[in-house]
Amino acid sequence: MHDKAKKHNETTPAARNMHHGRDRPLSQWARCEKDPEKLAEFRQWAFDTLKRANTGDREALAELAQECSQWPEDILDKFTDLTKIVQAMIFRKMFPDQDGSRLLMQEKVDRLRAALFPAGGDRLEKLLVEVVVMCWAQVHRAELEEVRGQSELSDRPEMLRYLSSCTDRAYRRLLSAARTLAVVRKLTRSNEVGASFSANDPEADCITTVTGK
Repeated sequence: MHDKAKKHNETTPAARNMHHGRDRPLSQWARCEKDPEKLAEFRQWAFDTLKRANTGDREALAELAQECSQWPEDILDKFTDLTKIVQAMIFRKMFPDQDGSRLLMQEKVDRLRAALFPAGGDRLEKLLVEVVVMCWAQVHRAELEEVRGQSELSDRPEMLRYLSSCTDRAYRRLLSAARTLAVVRKLTRSNEVGASFSANDPEADCITTVTGK
């Protein structure tokens, strides 16, 4: 019994910073928790360490593995939010040499995300909102490529048909995602429907919010 209690105590957060009665050096995040002013310094350290780990630095990879288990969810999200990573790739594809346009598009999707995800939403709603926002970005990318194709590929009708079909599929995915979000929200928060969507037709109101039509 004594051995089991000892083993349990050694796995507690406090014990992980102790070694044979001596304090271990605090982790990067633990230091940040003790001094919130070090948050910017921590983020820079995390980005630098991640960059080194991604280029084959085994020491940086081991350090990151030891540290990341202590990070809170919001900090971990800053490095693992694949939706935002993919969105950034979409915007680079849309505006390869236009930093300003990419910045404005990012601001647009951030506002759309905030409008669709009011305070009090659950994790499922958050996931579905991200899907809607992603589909919205894909629609505009498809439309832009179709318009460009009309001037650059006028002698290749098969490519024009392909680009048109891509736009159609993007719209179908967007409408499907918007409907799913509306249905889930209606089922989980039926008593609050009026706060976010039209009480008569929450599905149509959600689609209007996303598409502007």
